Amino acid sequence: MNKKTAKRYAVTTAAVIASAFLQAFAMQTFLTPAQILSSGFTGMAVLIERITSIYGVHFSTSLGMVALNVPVAVFCFKHIGKKFVIFSMLQVFLASLFLQVFHFKPLFDDVLLNICFGGFIYGGAIVTALKGNASTAGTDFIALYVSNRTGKAIWQYVFLFISCMLCIFGYMFGWEYAGYSIMFQFISTQTIDRFYHRYKRVTLQITTHDPETVVSEYIKYYRHGVSVMNGYGGYSKQEMSLLHTVVSSYEVQDIVHHLKHADPKVIVNVLPTETFFGGFYQKPIDQARGEKEQIMHRLGISVYPEHSTQEKDFAYMELAAKYGFSRIFTCLLSASSDPEVIKREFGAFLKKAHELGYEVAADTNPQVFQNLGASPDNLEIFHQLGLDIIRLDGHFDELQDVLITRNPYGIKIEFNGSSDADVERLIRHGADRRNMIICHNFYPERYSGLSQKTFDRFNEKWTSLGMTTAAFVSSQAEHTFGPWEVYQGLPTLEADRTLPIDAQVRHMVACEVIDDILIGNAYATEEELKAMASVKLTNTTIRMDEAEGLGEAEKDAVYRFIHNGRNDASEYFIRSSFPRLQFKSREIPFRPCEKKTFTRGDVLVVNDNLAHYRGEVEIVLTEIENDGQRNLAGRIADTDMRILDEMEKRPDHVFEII
Repeated sequence: MNKKTAKRYAVTTAAVIASAFLQAFAMQTFLTPAQILSSGFTGMAVLIERITSIYGVHFSTSLGMVALNVPVAVFCFKHIGKKFVIFSMLQVFLASLFLQVFHFKPLFDDVLLNICFGGFIYGGAIVTALKGNASTAGTDFIALYVSNRTGKAIWQYVFLFISCMLCIFGYMFGWEYAGYSIMFQFISTQTIDRFYHRYKRVTLQITTHDPETVVSEYIKYYRHGVSVMNGYGGYSKQEMSLLHTVVSSYEVQDIVHHLKHADPKVIVNVLPTETFFGGFYQKPIDQARGEKEQIMHRLGISVYPEHSTQEKDFAYMELAAKYGFSRIFTCLLSASSDPEVIKREFGAFLKKAHELGYEVAADTNPQVFQNLGASPDNLEIFHQLGLDIIRLDGHFDELQDVLITRNPYGIKIEFNGSSDADVERLIRHGADRRNMIICHNFYPERYSGLSQKTFDRFNEKWTSLGMTTAAFVSSQAEHTFGPWEVYQGLPTLEADRTLPIDAQVRHMVACEVIDDILIGNAYATEEELKAMASVKLTNTTIRMDEAEGLGEAEKDAVYRFIHNGRNDASEYFIRSSFPRLQFKSREIPFRPCEKKTFTRGDVLVVNDNLAHYRGEVEIVLTEIENDGQRNLAGRIADTDMRILDEMEKRPDHVFEII
């Protein structure tokens, strides 16, 4: 556990302790003297104790809190975050303990004062837990589960549910105290709604003279989309850009901090967002506020224990982990059919992988299931192994494919992305979309890998379904191997088979549809792992071979900026206009070039002969005349021409030239 994780756990533990203490204090100091019922499962436990007491049965509040919370906790353990549920249950046990240990005296004799102060402090106890990435369990679990599914706050519905419970209380024990209890619930739920803003959204209007730097800083930390519009100041007449994005309200303070770091003169206008339609990324509840998110891509390796030694596998896993790799692919298709051998060989491998922070996927098919005594409705052996992802190289029938996605162990099911699997139909018929991901095949035989056209066709389907998608690149190291006795590399795309590994990865990033990028063969060299880790994963990067005599001003225009191609692109070139803002008053002298025409892949910078557009960077798509208004900065490297093909499909690409 690193220091940052330990610190986060310490903060959550402190919040849980404080929340449990405030809850016990509010119950003893305000609720009990007023004879009112607390909210959620705690109140339900109190109600059960009072009802059972009428019939001569003692069912204590402490026992009721545990009995009611445990089943919901088990259900939510998978759906809203394991650490969140564990810390929330710790809060329940501590609150029960504090009720037994402490004996606080009432502060007021007046019922209304008890209701007001009690409701506020009780709501504050819940907010304290929520802000510490925990909760008081019970109805909090239910509210957060629904909110995670819908993206909407439902505390008002929680209040309605509790009000129904209080009607039962009023009918049996007196309507006066039921009414007081409803007032208490209203104050506590309003307190939560006022101070906990995870599901409230706001619109940020950002005005800046340096949009490239601001956008680059923003997308490093946040996964919300951002639109950029160019314009000019009505008073100053200076060129500027207006950025528009919708974010969670609790993120605003941190976002503004990052924007100010990128551009101290940035102007940020925060507007309330009442209604929002469309995709919106909600940070996982187990992820702490301000923690940098893992954006879009993860890197992975492949390990084949049945074809190597434990010592070599562990050394490779440790080396890749050092460079930030976090996924492992392995294969059970070629493994022993003896379950005991698999448990012994794969068990130690999986334990080591998890210690290093990897998520492990294993390739399977119905025959593997049969050999291991498993079935779509019984994944116990995979659970015992500690497997995180089951990849289905072959399918069962429709009902069984649906059932396997709803396994009780939280094992993700990875479908073959290089096939016409009808995943959409499975979802319509009850498959759990949240437990389904996609991974393309790799192709050991030379010339058998996917074409770009076929790859795009498959990915269009997975993107439309919002599926996390993985694909393979291939190490160029000698003596690599995979699950079969074929040694010609293991890429998804045939065009990747002989390319340097960083060029393969940069192409996958440029496709803008692949989330996880895995090395298919083992073992990649440390130089290759380092090269992959050095690839910028947040936007497209494309390599340029410099032209001779390239000047400093031209280098600044090409290399200094994160470029954003214009969406009103012509058929002749991809245009990045942002550098023009920096070259309004800076010269770029004409530099002679022997080429009479510029051809596909040439990188150009507009010079002083077209001063209004000076500094604009253009990458040629279709041959154009060299009219003296553009300097040749260089040419896209041969290994990266496929990246240019991807940029042409979406001209408004965000890209860097390296």
